[in-house]
Amino acid sequence: MKRAVLGVVALCIFGGLGLGGCQQKKSAPAPKSAAVKKRKPVLRDLDALVAHFQAQGLKISNPKPKFAQMIGALEGKGVDVEGKWVEVYRFAKGKDKAMSNGQLQFQRLGAVTEIKGVFLLAYPKQHPAKEQVNKAFQSF
Repeated sequence: MKRAVLGVVALCIFGGLGLGGCQQKKSAPAPKSAAVKKRKPVLRDLDALVAHFQAQGLKISNPKPKFAQMIGALEGKGVDVEGKWVEVYRFAKGKDKAMSNGQLQFQRLGAVTEIKGVFLLAYPKQHPAKEQVNKAFQSF
């Protein structure tokens, strides 16, 4: 019995030394030219969209969060653009059905809606700056 235990202990010691010797090798560091440069992600959220509207020369005031979950969106924001309301919503990727339902709800209320990517824009038909709003939205 003692021999079996000593044999196992000896095997563990020699096995450990053998594996420890393998760890002694150090790999050469990768050359600096092979380093991958990380690009900053483009932030595409509702705050960036509203800032884009301002950068396009539209007068923005009175920003308010909207209950986006009621139409299946992740987030929603309402702002006054040139004195009339405009609402923007961001949906999750792949939520085309929710976006279509949201678009239909606004159209039933008589609003004009536009979709670009994961964003939905809604504004009244008689908006004084509808061409500028639509152009700014499409260039985002």
